[in-house]
Formats: sequence, structure tokens, C-alpha cells
Amino acid sequence: MTEPVDGLQDVFDAIEQAAGSPIVACSWFRRLLSNLGMACTDMEIVSRNLGRESGQINLNEFRAWLVEGTPKQSDAMDTNNTSPELADEMAWRMFHKWRPPPLEHEIVLFSEENWSWGPCRSWTTPTFLTSEVFLGKPTSFHFECEWRDHGWGAHVGYIEATLYTGGQQIKSENLFGMITVDKFLKVTRELGPETDFVKAASQGDHIKISALVGGPGCELHIKGFSATMKTFTKNQQATELAVPVCSGSLQETIDPATDAAHIDALQRAFPFQGYIEQTEQRGITYAQLRRVIEYVGLNSHRWKENPANRTFSRTAGMMLSLSIFNLYHMSDWVLKPATRADSCAFVELLSSHPQTPAWFISHWWGELVLDFLLCLQAHLRLRALDDSTAYWVCAYANRQWNLGGELSSDPSQTSFYKAIELSRGVLLILDERAQINGQESGPATPFSRSWCIYEEATVCRMKRQGDVELMFDIATVSDGEARFLTDGAVLEDCSIDSFSAAFWKSRREAAFPLEVIAAGLKVDIVTSRATQEDDRRHILNAIAGQPLENEPLLSHDKYLEVNAFLRGVFAAATWRQAVDRKIAKQQDLSNVLANDVGRRHLELDFSFSAEFGSDD
Repeated sequence: MTEPVDGLQDVFDAIEQAAGSPIVACSWFRRLLSNLGMACTDMEIVSRNLGRESGQINLNEFRAWLVEGTPKQSDAMDTNNTSPELADEMAWRMFHKWRPPPLEHEIVLFSEENWSWGPCRSWTTPTFLTSEVFLGKPTSFHFECEWRDHGWGAHVGYIEATLYTGGQQIKSENLFGMITVDKFLKVTRELGPETDFVKAASQGDHIKISALVGGPGCELHIKGFSATMKTFTKNQQATELAVPVCSGSLQETIDPATDAAHIDALQRAFPFQGYIEQTEQRGITYAQLRRVIEYVGLNSHRWKENPANRTFSRTAGMMLSLSIFNLYHMSDWVLKPATRADSCAFVELLSSHPQTPAWFISHWWGELVLDFLLCLQAHLRLRALDDSTAYWVCAYANRQWNLGGELSSDPSQTSFYKAIELSRGVLLILDERAQINGQESGPATPFSRSWCIYEEATVCRMKRQGDVELMFDIATVSDGEARFLTDGAVLEDCSIDSFSAAFWKSRREAAFPLEVIAAGLKVDIVTSRATQEDDRRHILNAIAGQPLENEPLLSHDKYLEVNAFLRGVFAAATWRQAVDRKIAKQQDLSNVLANDVGRRHLELDFSFSAEFGSDD
């Protein structure tokens, strides 16, 4: 077979025509592959070996070709023996067989070919270049420049790269050693993945380039300084967030609500598009959200949170960057300043027409916006959704300057509830345990937030009543990768071998962090809280079916039902890894599932589990 080339759409068309109508069951997958830009084999080879002209193909040989890459000429086929399940397996194998190799993006940090700087004289340490923040985990850096010491004394000057997280210095590196010549000399330095500097670098960091001159008579001149960074995310999906050239410096605190230059920059970046009257129709796409976060990445390192926020913010007084930037920061620095003039929702700066949500996002505002974006990117892939898929996210959908018009004392009349009714599923994003500025959060903070609890209670009610087919997925970010517990099997869980989808689903979900699962097994909605105590009262009473203004009951069957539903989701997902780790009894999973009396379906797979059947 030839090397993979572009043209997957044509290849899939050929396979459809050759194999007959059963393959049409995979037409949805053709769209997925097209959206992901998969590679494929040469059109002529595929057509000849699948017998396109004769319209005949042997399905066993076709299956072997997908698995082994060894197509054979076919003499006959029986299309009646082709099941939709086999077609799905074929599509799954194609997806994995033609997955593109990992790509590294080379991103320019500095490119100053015609630039010169100096002289830098004795006993000074000026910073002459500052990069933008890294929007991906760096895998290597390359630096080069020309320099000379034109002084009369000792050659004791050097150039240093310093890595920062927000305003905190993390790691420094002498790039080229000591200057030793008085004529311009071109020097280069490569810092690979094995170096401590690259190991210390993370998504959301930035670097400063400084000259350090320590001896008498040294006079350092530099020209043509450039630097590039290579990056891709840990799960091998190439980052698409570009980091352009920057030679600015960090600024002092400004008030984002009143600073004219800040507001003007936002309005130029996100001009008003038009009003979308129904709040529940203000979904946001992944591409639109990425554009907003790109803007944050290019500007947030110049922003400093007001130290006066120390009573309620863990990042008060810190220089902001994507490594710590959350939705509270987004609201203060982007959403509110950008929408005040038109008193609109932020989505109305991105689109003038309704964007009906396919999925509703349940989350808390304290999670990192980069983690949020990573979860959406992975969810699109996992659920085979295209780029036009809209997600409903309250901060971007609600008009922050007119929340009274978006919300109601009755939770069932709010934009939250109406958006869930429009959606095909709810994606709950949970956080891991984290510490910033000595203050800890997580794990699974949304389970302590009343509005999140109401959203999950709505999912529970809708699924139990069977009114709609509402899916419920759970995501978190662990070690830089999005991890999922999904409502049923997804595409990558379907295997062509003898293992069941439930087996592969349990293997995939085994990567979900146990600490977050443990928090889910103990969820208790009565302990949830809200910024406004009235909201908590109304939400608990709405769940229990009590008058909204009553004092909430401390216990109710509906509370127990929602608790059992959420705990059951985590118990089913973690059972396989709990057995393998001999902690199933410790987590009391059997009783957790037994209490979930409304559950109608449970499928577990313990294939090849050495511990299954043991006392634990």
C-alpha cells in the first residue's frame, strides 16, 4: 500500500460504493474523519483492491485490510452479511489506522533580524525582551543572536533566559556562556526536552531575556536576537494557539472596568454583532471560545489583579497569566468591560444569530480557562462533533449587566433550565485538587455549588422520567490531559477484536483521577452553597418540590435520589479500577449502586482482571 495521502472523502466514497448500502451506516463517521483531516491511502489503490468497478468485495478480506493493511483482490461478497455493528467496527479501525502522527508546532517567540541593542555597560542587568505566555506545553527552545563585547575590560557579560509563571521566577538559563570576543559572533543554543529549563516550563508561562554584565569595562552589544519554541499537548494533539512576537513589558495594575485603553482594545477585538433575544439560544462554539482565550493569552501577562481582592480571591496581587486565569478573571477583565457599552451577552459580540446549544456545560468559575478549553476540544473528538457544535456556558450566554432579566426566583424559569431543555446532553467539568498562593481548592468543587447541583438534579429528573434522551458526560483535566466518564460507549471504545465496548470504556475511564471520583461518591446536595443564599433556598426547594420561599428541608427523598444518581455514575465508572486496586469494598461500591434504585441499565466488564472474584 502507498503512504497515506490527503483525500479521505474520495476514499470513503469509494468504500461506500464498493461495499454497498450497509456502509452508509457509517456516513456520520465520514463527516468526522473529514473534520479531523485524517490521512488516507491512495485513491487508485483503494479502488482497485476493493473491486470498485465490479462492485464486489469480500468483507472478511476488507476487514483484514483494515486491521493488517494487506488488501487483496476480491472475487465475491454477500452484502446481506454486513451488519451495522461490523460497519461501525470498520469505521473505528479506520479512525485509529489513519490517525495523523503527532505534530509539533514551531512558534516564534522573538524574531528581530534587523534589531540591535546596546551597549549594556558594567554592573547592569536589563531585560530587553519579554515573550507572550505559552499557550501549550513547550517541548524545546531554540535561541540565536550575534553579540560582542566592545569594552576595554574583562569579558564577563552573558545573556540569560528566565522562565516565569505569572510574576514568579521559576528557572534561569545562561544561554551562550560568557562573551569572549570583541567582534560580532553568531551564537545558537538549543534547549531540548531533557533539559531542566524545558522540564520546568508549562503552558501559561512566559520568558524574559536579560543581559547581565558584571565586570569593569564590559560593553555588551547584541543584534539579530531570535527564539522559537516547539510545542504540542501531552495527549499528542497539536496546539493551534499561536504565540506571536512580543517585546513589551509587564504593566502595573489597572482597573479593567474603567481603563479606557483596555476597554477600547476589547471593543476593537470583539465588536458588537447584534442581539440574540433568547438567552438559551446563545451557545458558543469551540472556535469562538478559543479566540477569546487566545486574546487572554496575548494580553493577560500585562494584567495584575488588585491586591484589595485578597478577601475573596486566591490570586489577589498576582500578575495574571493563562497558568492561573479562571472565569472570575475572565468576567472582570474581558466579559464585563467588553459588554458594558451595549449591555449585551459576550456571545452577542461573537455572533448575530442564534446558536442553539447541543451541550450544556455545568461547571464552576474557579477552574482554569485553559483546562475548560482542553475539555471542550477533547469532547468534540470523543463525541464526533463538528466545529459548529455550540455549548451553552452561562458566563458567555447571560447578559452580565442585566442578570435580573436572565434569572428568576424559580430555577425552572431561568436561562439555565431552558438551555438544558434544548441540549442533547450535559457536560459536567470537575476540577482536581489545586493550590494557588497557599490556598487550596477542589477536588470536584461543582458538587459544593448550588447552581451546579440544580443542573445535575435536572439531568437526574429528565433521565429518570424518560422525557428526553439526555446524555451526561463528566470531564476533568489530570496531568495536562482531559479525562472523561461518558454516558455509554463512544467511538473509540468500539473495537474490532473480541473485547466488548464496555471493556474498552472501562480501560479509558481508568485514567479518571480517583481523588475526583472519591469526591463524587460522597456528594451531598444539602451541603451545597451559593453566592446568594436566596438562590440556595430556591434551588433546594425546587428539587424537593416545596414552596420556593420556605426554609429548605434538611432531608428529602428527592435529595437522596439526586445523591444516589450522581454517586452511582461514579461507582459504575470506577468499579473496574477499584477491583484491580483492591479498594472496591473500601469504597462501598456495591451499596452505592444498590441505593441508585432509579438506574435502568448497568454494564460492567472485568475481562482479564486478575482481582475479579477475589474477596475484595
